[in-house]
Amino acid sequence: MTRGYIALVDPVGHSMAGLVSQVERSSCLKKGFASSKIVVFAEERDALLPLSEQGVIVGQLFRSHPSSTAVDRLAASEVDAIVDSEGRDLIRNFWGGYVALFERGDAVEIVRDPSAAILCFFMKLGEVMIFASDARLLVEAELLKPQIDWPKIVRSLFDNGLPSQGTGLVGVSELLPGTAMRVTPASSSAHSIWSPWDFAE
Repeated sequence: MTRGYIALVDPVGHSMAGLVSQVERSSCLKKGFASSKIVVFAEERDALLPLSEQGVIVGQLFRSHPSSTAVDRLAASEVDAIVDSEGRDLIRNFWGGYVALFERGDAVEIVRDPSAAILCFFMKLGEVMIFASDARLLVEAELLKPQIDWPKIVRSLFDNGLPSQGTGLVGVSELLPGTAMRVTPASSSAHSIWSPWDFAE
């Protein structure tokens, strides 16, 4: 199943209309979820799992107890636990390849699972934060005019494979696996919500 996506996030909810129309006009992606603060376009609507009206999960989710069947619906109590924990409950009680986006108060939380099965790049355009599975989709939707970030490319030669938010494209960063980003009307910040030591016995 293809899980290409573009997500527009505006915690104020006033600046997305033009960008929504642009993605609809320029991209082959289909609108799969929309609220006042989050709009998600995806190649396959089947790859979207609603979090009630508060958000959506892009990808595939499994409960932690033995199961070979993907989750196709979350109980209201499970959604509340995910939102109230700022996504940590996803890490504790589920596994899979996913990116979750949901509203929590005046903020929007974006959570990338630890497996890195689905990529999550982000950029800012005006007041709107944009998340996507790859830069190609951003270019096709006319959201990004790619420019090589030579200093980051040079730096990556010395990083020796260490994880980095840098992508080599000006203005485009990666949300690292096991990391969450909180987007508020005033700022955005990323923080780790997963550690392998939490699961060591």
